[in-house]
Amino acid sequence: MAYERKYWVNRFPICSLVFKEAAQMLGYDEEESKSLGHARAVFFAAAKRGFGSGPSKKSSMGKYYSDSKKMERQGVDPKTYGILNFAGLETYIVRIDGHIRAFFGGKVVRPEEFDNADMERMIRGGGEAGYAKTRAYVRNKLSELNQYELNSGAVYKIYEKLRDSVREISFIKEGSMPKILGEVSIAKAGEKVQGGYVLTEEDLKLAAEMFPEAAYNEQKGTLTLPITSDDTITEEERERLKEDLDEFAF
Repeated sequence: MAYERKYWVNRFPICSLVFKEAAQMLGYDEEESKSLGHARAVFFAAAKRGFGSGPSKKSSMGKYYSDSKKMERQGVDPKTYGILNFAGLETYIVRIDGHIRAFFGGKVVRPEEFDNADMERMIRGGGEAGYAKTRAYVRNKLSELNQYELNSGAVYKIYEKLRDSVREISFIKEGSMPKILGEVSIAKAGEKVQGGYVLTEEDLKLAAEMFPEAAYNEQKGTLTLPITSDDTITEEERERLKEDLDEFAF
């Protein structure tokens, strides 16, 4: 039986887009901006979880940053590691071929992560037109800020104001939305993932915010993906999202 949904995308990619556009308006190139934007969204998601706990989590958020061998394995010169003041917060960065890349949780945040985890999901959820309209709206709101404000906490305030209104299906043309026919469960509270970590209801609720295809079924305690009329969610995509859950189990 078909059912209605209110949102065409979740908050995570919207957050990434807002900070990516802010970075570009500050003068960073497109690839640098994608890295900074995606990293900021990941940072907020991790902060919401309290950055996790336990020795393995602490090392990934602290000493791991200064591990030169791990940096080198990612093609990074440890000497380029530093801190950038971006949009109101200190951001760990490295430089690759002279270009800035955000560095978070011991990993280089690649521009492709914005393309694959944010832009692609917005296009899948709202179509090319929906993505273009959202991007234009975000840039219009950010244009109200001067250069000083663009590099301050004012960007987050802009995100707070628009993050839910632009996600509503009424914001974009409904004709670009695939028809939802049902849903399939990909994870359940109490289920073990990588490293023996046991998923909680809060984990699944956070995942539903981070991954635009996913939704949390509170009654069943499961994370679900839609079954659509145009098969936008493949079995391969479901498996990839399961792997993403492992990655974001801080």
